[in-house]
Amino acid sequence: MSVVNKMLKDLEAREGDEKTHANYQPPVKKSPRLRIWFYGLVIAAVVVIAFALLTMPEKSSEPEPVAVTTPVTESESAQADTSPAGDTSAMAEKPAAQPVTKKPEKKKGSLLTRPINEIVAEARGDKPAATETPEQSAPEGSMRVVAEPVADTQNVSAEDETAVTRFELTTTETADKPLQNLRERIRLALAKPQKGEAITLMQELIDAEPENVAVRKKLAAILFAEGQVSSARDTLIKTLSMVPADHSVRLMLARLYVQQGQADAAATVLGEADSYRPLSTELLAFRAAAAQERADYPAALSDYHQLAAMSPEQARWWLGVATSADKLGQQDVAKRAYQQALSLGQLGSDIQQFMSQRVNVLSGGVNE
Repeated sequence: MSVVNKMLKDLEAREGDEKTHANYQPPVKKSPRLRIWFYGLVIAAVVVIAFALLTMPEKSSEPEPVAVTTPVTESESAQADTSPAGDTSAMAEKPAAQPVTKKPEKKKGSLLTRPINEIVAEARGDKPAATETPEQSAPEGSMRVVAEPVADTQNVSAEDETAVTRFELTTTETADKPLQNLRERIRLALAKPQKGEAITLMQELIDAEPENVAVRKKLAAILFAEGQVSSARDTLIKTLSMVPADHSVRLMLARLYVQQGQADAAATVLGEADSYRPLSTELLAFRAAAAQERADYPAALSDYHQLAAMSPEQARWWLGVATSADKLGQQDVAKRAYQQALSLGQLGSDIQQFMSQRVNVLSGGVNE
């Protein structure tokens, strides 16, 4: 049975093999033309990618430093010229200038601490020039390298001058603030009134501003009003020695002398004014009247002549000429001066009547 079974199995196996070989189909071969196109496309893509990578510019995350060289100054070039030709060791020791990268902009300071050129540049709308730091300064004799060029401040416009003036005024006001407070204290002391405190404060202000003539005159007036005549006189004398051409100070001192009955001292002070011409109208008028008071008619006539020449439309000056000339017996001069004063018609009726009578007398029509 085993032999039969074996034979049957061999037969079944052969029948299976015959069926397999009967259904067998050879594999479909790919066309060589498609393969050539595929490889060609791959090669072309590789070439394009390689070309793009080679021609693409390199990008840097950090910007390249900008270096601007400035020419060597005259002093540096002079040092280079005066060095010996054979001495090359000094040049070898000097390091080469290195470009300095631009540093981030610092926060602006206050107006008082910022440089002028920066304020001017800001007023013009320009960017402020970079300030050279110790790290940026180059060794002596070498080319200096800075991050930005220095701004041109030679051509300053009207707006720049306004900005500088505003800065200077701000600085001056800050510096004068203690003096402003002192002046305010003086004003309050005079308003209360506290004359003693005002005098002390004004003396402090004079110590701080010794050339302030107005404060000195005000102090002398307050001292005189408070009965401190000698202190007022000394203040005026010291002030006049500082400003001898100031006729207002001289006139105050002369009036003080006259009120104290010192006519000669007043005449001396007023006479010294001739060295500081031109003379003021107020000083000439006071000096002429003072001269008539002490019967110095020649001096009075001279001063009234000056006043009439300065203001010929003023009748009072012609009256002064007339009365002074009349006292000196200069009848023709007195008569013409009286007539001129009468023609202007500026004086009172009593004075007008007096001048008419004097004209008649001097003309020989009426006896004195």
